[in-house]
Amino acid sequence: SGFRDGAKLLLVSADELREAMIERDSKEECPCEELANYELLHRAKSSTEYDAVVKIPVGRATVWSLSPEAMDSLRQDLTHVGERFQLNAEAKINRGGNVESIVLSGLSSAIALARPEVVQILQFYREGEWQGADPRADPSVRPEL
Repeated sequence: SGFRDGAKLLLVSADELREAMIERDSKEECPCEELANYELLHRAKSSTEYDAVVKIPVGRATVWSLSPEAMDSLRQDLTHVGERFQLNAEAKINRGGNVESIVLSGLSSAIALARPEVVQILQFYREGEWQGADPRADPSVRPEL
């Protein structure tokens, strides 16, 4: 056995571990996102809700150029998130037709609940896993000019 005498074991639920990994990965991708959303995500719980808008960038100073099929799939995924969390979730498209960020708007609590799922969706498209595994379907990540 690889345990020392007196070693302590910490048990964590799978959901809690998954959320922690998503949060850790999102901080590595773009710590500016964490700073921009700090008040919303780490505020003290209150009975007062307010309307909020949060932009989640696809990456640090990058944009995605998605194929029409990938863009349709992303929009469908965002529509599903919007319906599930009762908020508006849209891809922000720049003048060149590239995805800059995902914009969530609605009640602050709904946005806080939806954010980890949106980060997971972004990771899914970033890794090119949409629609099964056509490597040519990967989002083209380019520096924003």
